[in-house]
Amino acid sequence: MTEAPEREYWTAPEIWADDTVYIIGGGPSLLGMDLSLIHHRPVLGVNTAYTLGSWVDVTFFGDKLWWEQNYRKLLRHPGLIVTNNNWDYFGKIDRVKQMKRSHRAGLNWRDRKSTRLNSSHIPLSRMPSSA
Repeated sequence: MTEAPEREYWTAPEIWADDTVYIIGGGPSLLGMDLSLIHHRPVLGVNTAYTLGSWVDVTFFGDKLWWEQNYRKLLRHPGLIVTNNNWDYFGKIDRVKQMKRSHRAGLNWRDRKSTRLNSSHIPLSRMPSSA
């Protein structure tokens, strides 16, 4: 019996290694906020944050149902699209970069092949220093 080949996951490049990156959610609390100060800064938007404008550089999502409800409009957005959903379907869409879903909570700045969306808070004591 032969083993199935291991899935090829996307590795996030270090495109903003020395810059401040703004991470914004996609909830209704952003409506009406003046975000013009970050329009020319690196911006990672979660879920429907991409609808705020073409200045959202990266859209990250993890939910298959959310994808099914939003993919038509999302695929017209010019930014990078990233998911950690392990549905095989995403491996067949060139525009969607698929990362491995980490078992560690939070954003991991050391492992560029995996991430986790839920439980993504990071205690300030664990953040790397900027010095």
